[in-house]
Amino acid sequence: MWFGMGRLADELNELLVESEEKRREVQTQEKVIRETVANLSHDIRTPLTSLDGYVQLLEEAVSGEDQARYITIIRKRLESLRGILDELFLYAKLQDNAYQPELTCVELNRIVYDTVFSFYEDCKARGLEPRITVCEERVYTNGNEMMIGRMLLNMIKNSLEHGRDDVRISLEARERQIVFSCANRTENAEQIDIDRVFERFYRADNARTTGASAKSSTGLGLAIARSLAEKMGAVMSASLDGDVFTVTVVFDRIDAEQEKRR
Repeated sequence: MWFGMGRLADELNELLVESEEKRREVQTQEKVIRETVANLSHDIRTPLTSLDGYVQLLEEAVSGEDQARYITIIRKRLESLRGILDELFLYAKLQDNAYQPELTCVELNRIVYDTVFSFYEDCKARGLEPRITVCEERVYTNGNEMMIGRMLLNMIKNSLEHGRDDVRISLEARERQIVFSCANRTENAEQIDIDRVFERFYRADNARTTGASAKSSTGLGLAIARSLAEKMGAVMSASLDGDVFTVTVVFDRIDAEQEKRR
């Protein structure tokens, strides 16, 4: 009898502990939701306020030249807002543990070239000439081509927007690994908390965000990049050496011919 009561007490205690853990998880999730909503409100309100102002100017404009200029600005603000919403939806999707992308054998060289070339006009407008080093031999990994492209895009965009100059992009082939990295010099390096750069909405107190990029940045770029890497089994890290900030992602290297024979 006492043995049965003791066992029942143990089971009740286990249930209480489990219930307390779930309660804490719910509280943590609620805190995350509150913080997310607060940040979203700020990020979305800024371009919306700007849009409202330019729509009023457009309505009051008399000359066709002014109207055309305001329409161009409005379109750019809409693109910025669309980009913010896309990042938010993608980040939310990646937080779902049940979401598992389909992985196949992909060539990284081509994805790197395609992504880097997509920034050509942006680099030209900024007067930047990134130093690009890509291994000559073709290298392959198990991944999702679209997700890898988005991950590399976020890494490069982060370097171009927040870097001062001397942007370096490289793809290195190792025996069992493939290493992609983006590096750039940055101002106010002492304000960057290297342990927090992958946190959602982290902006390093604007140490890495200046000018127009500060208005359109959600602070989710690197958080999304790391989440994408984790979904594909890759490892992303960041380092700060003096005033040089580097983000690196390491993929497992595979033999494409072996994959085809399977």
